[in-house]
Amino acid sequence: MPTLRNPAASTRHPERSSAHPISTGLLAMAMALPLVWPFDPGIVAKMGTSLLAGGLWGTVLLATAWSGLTPRFGLASLGFAVLAAVVGLQTAVGELAYVAQGAITIAILLGAALIAGLGNAAAQRDDHAIAAASAPANPWLDAAAAGLLVQGVIQVVFGPVQFALWQIPALGQWLAQHAPLYSEIISYPATGRVFGNLRQPNHYATAVALGLAGLAWWAPRMRVSLVWTAVIGMSWALVVCGSRTGMVQAVVAGALVLLAVRGAWRHPRWSALVAVPLLYVAWWLALRAADHVGWISFLDAVTRQLDQPVNARALIWRNAWQVFEHLPWLGAGWGQLGWGLQHTALHGALHPLPLDNIDNAHDLILQLLAETGLIGTVPFLAVALAWLWRALLRWVRLGRSSPGGQSPLPLTAWMGMAFLGLHSLVEYPLWYLYFLWAFAFLAGWMDGIPAPRPVAENRKNAQAGSGLALPRPMALAAGVIALLLVTKAGFDYAITNAVYASDKPQTRQSIRSADRGNWFFRPLVEFAQASAIQISATDPMHVLLSDQGLIDRVSHAYGDPNLLTRRILLLSRLGHPHEAEQLARYTASAFWLYAPNLARQFPAQAAQAGLTPEQIAPLLAALKAAPVLRRVTVPLHR
Repeated sequence: MPTLRNPAASTRHPERSSAHPISTGLLAMAMALPLVWPFDPGIVAKMGTSLLAGGLWGTVLLATAWSGLTPRFGLASLGFAVLAAVVGLQTAVGELAYVAQGAITIAILLGAALIAGLGNAAAQRDDHAIAAASAPANPWLDAAAAGLLVQGVIQVVFGPVQFALWQIPALGQWLAQHAPLYSEIISYPATGRVFGNLRQPNHYATAVALGLAGLAWWAPRMRVSLVWTAVIGMSWALVVCGSRTGMVQAVVAGALVLLAVRGAWRHPRWSALVAVPLLYVAWWLALRAADHVGWISFLDAVTRQLDQPVNARALIWRNAWQVFEHLPWLGAGWGQLGWGLQHTALHGALHPLPLDNIDNAHDLILQLLAETGLIGTVPFLAVALAWLWRALLRWVRLGRSSPGGQSPLPLTAWMGMAFLGLHSLVEYPLWYLYFLWAFAFLAGWMDGIPAPRPVAENRKNAQAGSGLALPRPMALAAGVIALLLVTKAGFDYAITNAVYASDKPQTRQSIRSADRGNWFFRPLVEFAQASAIQISATDPMHVLLSDQGLIDRVSHAYGDPNLLTRRILLLSRLGHPHEAEQLARYTASAFWLYAPNLARQFPAQAAQAGLTPEQIAPLLAALKAAPVLRRVTVPLHR
């Protein structure tokens, strides 16, 4: 990692001396560490990383407030607050199955509003005229961009290791014998595609692209050779992960630099960032050639066949739109798209049926429409468009930067927002807290970019800033509350994991222990309870209704084929044969991979539940009518 040279201290405003190295270091860690963190114990994917991100950002709020930087609220913060208010409304009217989940979501969104306010305040820590569109030294933005750059470099290091582990199986065996700890630091690429320590390759591509955004801030202060080395490595990482997201991000990176810096293609440093799309093509051609001659096995973003039609975005988007049409005002409830799909299917309004267990629309706007309806989506989009328009106007008024100056103040924020925003139109990175909160800081950074003013006026208003400033005691209190909530979440997660780790005889006791005072993971505890339900022909009506209430409540949070089978049986027992058959069709389609096994088990389960052969026949026929699809994987190179 190159040494990053800060500009001379004489260029800084005296007030910036309060930017303690501990505070700026924590900010850099909050931006970087969750994106490379390898340890995730427990039953929820990346929950350990999310708790780490929460702890880091809570500490950042405390440390920055102590150092004199407190959140300053603008349109970015308002957008998150609007979503929090919508979730509060849904919770109040009973739209959400779990009140605690609504409260937790509100806390997460308000946390994002605070972090956006922090980015806003950080971007305003200058009293220099910005008419030349170049950013004077700013320790807070330096730290945030350095965090993005460092994690991007680490992702590039992870890439060759994961790529080699797949291409050379003997390497994994050798490392297991001589360096067994490697598996605790770098995930094994079981699908043959590079993804770092994140969930999937497109997340890895976005993390690498964020590294390019950090590099854009620091490039003018780095050696030319180091800039080119970083760009070449990150371009390779975008290709080798096999994500179409990375392909788009490579083009966007070069285009934004061209827009921001005059004559960027002629400057030795900026031309490296302009060349990202060309380097992407060069790496793609090289890897395709190596694959063609048999040196490697490579499934790339351009020519690979996707799981067909499991990942067909058109079908997913159509289903989400149909949920919105069925529930247009308040939607299915925040985080309850899977339930909304089931609900819409039961009413015969979902055509065609989904071909996977979809709990996300793979498009942020459709997700909001399906889960919050018009009442939630329209106000949020109004604020978001106002924020985007104002940020664009300010950038236009600032003008393009000189290639010999420092990085344009808006460039890194715009790059980061473009990468995460475009990714959110085809996927759901913002449903992971470490991406959401980094997004919030960058959104606030864009919000805080000052409009160009005459030098005298700029100096006069430098201390005042724009936006509503949070008083320091309240900022400190917010940091303390955030850390307390993260601590409570960690405790709840530990006792919830104990439910799933305990032996069967101890499960009931573990459930009782975990259920007491569990704010954060009650749906998971009740999922364990619902999974243990055995429907019997002798069950009285009140037991059947109680079981149905529990399974319905859990199904608001989780889609599971075994729970759906129990729900089908209960609907049939309670006199709703049409709904039971509709749900069986939905289950066979959405869980097509499991449907053959479900169909084999269903007759015995139905007989135990007291269903007659006449009741069983149409349900079994629906389960057997599952589509047969295939999945494409990378062949192992030997």
